[in-house]
Amino acid sequence: MWIYNRNPQSDQQQEAASTPPVATGLLPANMATGIATSFTANLIFSEPVLKGTSGSIIIKATADNAIIQSIDILDSSVTISGANVFFRVISLALNSSYYVEIPVEAFMDIAGNSFAGIAGAGAWSFTTAATVPAGTIGTTYNFNDCATSLTSGFTAYNVTGNEVWACTTFGRDTANPAGTTAFESAVQVNGFSTGTNVINMDWFISPAFDLNATAYPLLSFWSRTAFNGAPLQLKISTEYPGTGDPGAYTWTDVNGRFPLQPGNAWTLSQNINLSAFKSSITYFAFVYSSTAEEGARWTLDDIRIDDSPTPPPASLSPATMDIRFGYVPVNSAAVKSFTFTGNDLTGEVTLTAKGNYLVSKSKTGFTKTVSFTLAEANNISPTVYVQFRPTTASADYPGGITISTPGVADVMLNITGNTIDAALTLEVVNWNLEWFGSTNPALGPSNKAKQEANVKTITRSIGADLFGFLEVVSESSLQKVVADLNAVYGAGVYNYVISGYGSHTNPFETGAGPLSEAQKVAFVYRAAVLSPVGTPGPLLANGVNTAADLTNPAYNYFSSGRYRT
Repeated sequence: MWIYNRNPQSDQQQEAASTPPVATGLLPANMATGIATSFTANLIFSEPVLKGTSGSIIIKATADNAIIQSIDILDSSVTISGANVFFRVISLALNSSYYVEIPVEAFMDIAGNSFAGIAGAGAWSFTTAATVPAGTIGTTYNFNDCATSLTSGFTAYNVTGNEVWACTTFGRDTANPAGTTAFESAVQVNGFSTGTNVINMDWFISPAFDLNATAYPLLSFWSRTAFNGAPLQLKISTEYPGTGDPGAYTWTDVNGRFPLQPGNAWTLSQNINLSAFKSSITYFAFVYSSTAEEGARWTLDDIRIDDSPTPPPASLSPATMDIRFGYVPVNSAAVKSFTFTGNDLTGEVTLTAKGNYLVSKSKTGFTKTVSFTLAEANNISPTVYVQFRPTTASADYPGGITISTPGVADVMLNITGNTIDAALTLEVVNWNLEWFGSTNPALGPSNKAKQEANVKTITRSIGADLFGFLEVVSESSLQKVVADLNAVYGAGVYNYVISGYGSHTNPFETGAGPLSEAQKVAFVYRAAVLSPVGTPGPLLANGVNTAADLTNPAYNYFSSGRYRT
């Protein structure tokens, strides 16, 4: 006779292992009203969950069941923290009803049990606010109440891409201008996602301000930017209705006085005069864009409009502070151009060139000094042309341009040029190519063909004697770059050498990866100028991988596995 002793705890564990996760909370709650037109939704489960292999979260309009937004669950905008799933809902209409549908098996628990899904208009529905709160003059919008939704009547509109304006906990801290630690809240957008830059365009739009009774309405805000990318655009509209595609309405570009360089420190932009846009519904918007090559991160905080009894002081904002001509042959001329923006000017703007440089308003009649009238320079961005005509060989030519106008401190632009012939110098270029030629879409730029084309364009234009490249994955892609150089400069002019070892490709290492997928160092050189004597790796005993390498402490140092050739 067999005696079976039942284990209640084991039964409970088996039951838990076979029970699928269920939704225990919805934010916004089902049937909620007054919801913002852009927000972060939160689906709360009964246990920790993981993403499934496929499926999309769908936002539909209740009125006609039209799909308003489709969010792939594998997209980076869908995040999971334990039993909480977060995703962004964007660009909805005011005073409208919507519902959320989530397919079966979009999420599962750690045991592999699938979520049953959400379907139908009655399962998770909500209605957006009827109106956007009006903007208040003299109020600082610090977004400290910004958690899952944009607040105080500010809205976001997404034109393309998945990265949008949203709340961040890294607001402006007066004691920490670099913003290296979390402090209150702000709003932020970043075109860099899942390890690469993405194409994106997004609007961050203010509530409507009534400026009719103001004397001089002056806009100010704090911003900071990190990484390379296009600057923000500041636009003003007096006809936008407060919802819908802003691109369907008239907007005027205004000088936002944004930081010129990505210093990643909070910078104040102030005294932006909105007097030309007085109306009962004046909107301003910050427009962000990124490409597959560049995606800056922009953060905004402490935005306000003040009614000043006096006009703002005049200002000058050049588009660049440096003009570089590079090499120009003796007794020949080269021309470059730049723009500047003058705001609230009271007199003409005069530009004076120094050194072997001349200026002009029209590419002809270059002189040492040129002037723009008030009508030609105020609140617009005229173009200035600069001519460089050197007279002495093998020399550097430092110079500059002084921009002057009443009421503003002189602005100084630096100019450099030279007559040092590259044929008489050794030109060396170092460049990290960022996973060049990798077939993995998550590593390096997403557009591999464009990356290769850009490398060809730049190396062709430089024509250096020696290029030192990091992170070369594909040798065949490198060969195409060399072939392109030889097509321009002549057959056999350039040659290359690439390392035969890379990060953790040592065959004696357990689980070593293939050399074809590793980041490698490479040199491309003019064969008539340089010839390689040898390319040993300093961490290798005899220039080849051996089992002894694995006992070298430097073998596992960060990035040291890209053994230098």
